[in-house]
Amino acid sequence: MEAAPRDPAKLRNTAFVLIVIAVVGGIIIMAAYLLNLRRQEASGRPPHVARLESNFAAVNHDKTAVGLGSLEGKVWLLTTVCLGQAERSVENIRVMQAVAAKYPAETDLHFVCLTIDPNNDVPEKMAEFAKGLGLAEEPRWWFLAAGEEPTRGYLKDKLKFGAITEQTVDGKVVIGFDSVLGLVDNNRNLRGRYDFAAARKVQDETRQALAEHPGELEKLNEEHRAAMEQNREAVRFLEDHLLKAMEYVFNEKNGTLPEQP
Repeated sequence: MEAAPRDPAKLRNTAFVLIVIAVVGGIIIMAAYLLNLRRQEASGRPPHVARLESNFAAVNHDKTAVGLGSLEGKVWLLTTVCLGQAERSVENIRVMQAVAAKYPAETDLHFVCLTIDPNNDVPEKMAEFAKGLGLAEEPRWWFLAAGEEPTRGYLKDKLKFGAITEQTVDGKVVIGFDSVLGLVDNNRNLRGRYDFAAARKVQDETRQALAEHPGELEKLNEEHRAAMEQNREAVRFLEDHLLKAMEYVFNEKNGTLPEQP
């Protein structure tokens, strides 16, 4: 018996639905994360995620000894980097550079890139990395390395960035870590964590699915359609939220918050 001919239109629709299930189902954490950020925006005030009470000592890319405690009084952004997986930090550093461009004369704003692989990412290599970004001579930028154990403990226990793992793949040790961007206020309170790498991945996957299946979006149910529409602008939304949070933190620092009705 010959197989019944398949309807190409139905096949395309089925393929799109499967993609939607994969994309929407696979980023349920991201969807909940973005929803939580929207709720924060509605409240108008970035939360206090954690208090960074202890200092963290490190060596800067120019080989000077520095401590994050010295940044009290400043607003700062921190991201993790691993030079062996530099692509993991591209999105966060791009956003940090955009923030620096928005606040070019703000001396109370600082940017910190902290390696999670200090045994390999020594200050000389961090200096090369900074130079490649055109940031080696920028006083507002630090590219830091410290001891492996205190670094990983600080990221996990203080900044709540998640545990760092290691596994051997084809005889090579691969470090697993969260490439997260943290916002710290002038009183050393962590006010937000932003996963731009995950947002970029979700956005790219969503846009690719929509481009390959034009016209299918309107056929989805309301929940899936809303998720797809949200995710195709995930990076822009996250950037907007970060800038709003930073504006609030600066106004809070300067005593210029608008009066509440």
